[in-house]
Amino acid sequence: MAVMLLLGLFLFCGNLYAQQIDREREVTSSQQIDADKDGLLTRCFDRWGCISIGEPFFSSLRPISLFPINPDSLDAQFLLVTRSAPDIFQKIRSGNNSSFSQSFFDPLRPVKIIIHGFRESGYQDWIKETKKKYF
Repeated sequence: MAVMLLLGLFLFCGNLYAQQIDREREVTSSQQIDADKDGLLTRCFDRWGCISIGEPFFSSLRPISLFPINPDSLDAQFLLVTRSAPDIFQKIRSGNNSSFSQSFFDPLRPVKIIIHGFRESGYQDWIKETKKKYF
């Protein structure tokens, strides 16, 4: 059963890879912009701009390039901590100006940004420890 699943996955990936290679052969560097008018390699997300999964992100080392999830559906949050309130994590939501204007953020003060991994959250212990070291 596992062998059949692996074989199916291999054939599927191989087919995607072959389709991408065929498409790359059709596109020269001078035709790159015109060739993507059909939107196969570029997707736009309103206020976030456009993201391409073509060159340089596609390669033989990474034969399957997928578009990211729509940023609006991710509901990205930023946790603001200040020296004046080091134990309070204020949630600032992307695209929500009131959450930003009602925060303790002071643009005249230095800013440090801690970025966690894709599968983590801002509440990880290592982030709290890093925050303490900055303060």
